[in-house]
Amino acid sequence: MNCKRAEKLILTDYIDGNLKGRALEEIELHIRSCPGCHALAQDLKAAGKLFRAVPRQEAPSEVWRKIRDEISAAPVRRYFPEIALEYARYHLSHLKPAIVMAGAAVLLLFVLATMRLMPHKDYLEAAIQQDDIAAISYGSDEEDGSEYDLGTPAEMFFL
Repeated sequence: MNCKRAEKLILTDYIDGNLKGRALEEIELHIRSCPGCHALAQDLKAAGKLFRAVPRQEAPSEVWRKIRDEISAAPVRRYFPEIALEYARYHLSHLKPAIVMAGAAVLLLFVLATMRLMPHKDYLEAAIQQDDIAAISYGSDEEDGSEYDLGTPAEMFFL
């Protein structure tokens, strides 16, 4: 283990007692072999003892009230999606009937225009073509294709 990594671990997890197992063994081996890291660990342990020896004191309620007031007075930072959603909610909830009617008219015009632009099929012509194809596929003997040979009467019943 190098000193740079050892110093990071000493300053954080080692002093706090959060190292366990192999990591703890490695850092202790490094501290025993490196005088610089050994001194750092000893200094931090001594400082920790001093801090723990100082009795804890509660902050006065006036301090907590001032902190709460400062936090409450701080401007709230709002993000664009939140602002846009609020804007849309407000304007959608306050629409005038004339605006709604205009929107419906535009939508109706759009639908009518798209229906007009769609290709129209002549369904009667398509049905005649299908009859011609059926007449050819059933092998009608007549030239005009008006009668079909569909087989026996039992087969004709099921068709």
